Amino acid sequence: MTSVPRVETLFHYCPTSTFHSIIQNSSIWLSSLSLSNDRLEGRLISKALGKLAQRDDVTPDRIAQLEAEIRNIEDTYDGLGFCLSEDGDLLSQWRAYAADASGLSIGFDRGYLERAVGDAEGPEYRHLALDKVVYSEPEHLTLLEDMYQRVRGRYREAGSSAAAEADAAPWIAAGAADDQGWMRDIADPLYWELFRFIPTLYLLKSAAFREEREWRLHTIRTRGITGAYAHRPDRNRLVPYLKFLLAPECQPITTVVLGPKHTSDPIDVGAFLRTHGFNRVDVVRSEASYQ
Repeated sequence: MTSVPRVETLFHYCPTSTFHSIIQNSSIWLSSLSLSNDRLEGRLISKALGKLAQRDDVTPDRIAQLEAEIRNIEDTYDGLGFCLSEDGDLLSQWRAYAADASGLSIGFDRGYLERAVGDAEGPEYRHLALDKVVYSEPEHLTLLEDMYQRVRGRYREAGSSAAAEADAAPWIAAGAADDQGWMRDIADPLYWELFRFIPTLYLLKSAAFREEREWRLHTIRTRGITGAYAHRPDRNRLVPYLKFLLAPECQPITTVVLGPKHTSDPIDVGAFLRTHGFNRVDVVRSEASYQ
């Protein structure tokens, strides 16, 4: 079997103003993923878990209960992410994310990002990870299989007898104290089994987006919590985000690609990078002839 070469550079497409801010402030922003241009962001996991339950001949009403609990999670938690691509010169990316090709794509060293994830401190970064997005339904099911089986095991443990197992739906806790459901009780170990799904919510995307070959530097937050989170304006709304600092001396950026409509001289872009400590960065022009 031929091994897949490791991807060493991951690219972020952005308008020129965003590029300027990233370099000048030595930081990137992990923004709310639920407010992206994909209306199904964070909403595919319940469908995938339903497929796994159907495979195991779980009854439709119990599948509906599982999906309802997952929707509660989707409504409670938000993903924050910084989106990257394996391809630094893709026309669809230029048009969608770089001000109709007038911006730039920034090539980040994957090794640097992986080390930075391990070194990040603070409760807001506790679930920080760098992961590849998965697009096909079989990949979705494979990604969720182990967690799904752990949750099934926990539900079985919740029924202390065969009668209890028969009477109580295995996807919800028997004897919930109130109509809010056991999932609200963070002392319940079953809650923490479902909690395992949360970081995965924003790694599943429709196959229609597969061309983007996306990776994400991402974490999660509880909606409405303040902490170290901030907000930025975006047309008709405020977008929550989390700042992630870069260390220029560690060479986090290896390449910058100027978009097809970007008119800066590469020499000037290189000088701007060096002024802010980003040295030895290759600045090149896009090969796309888009006008």
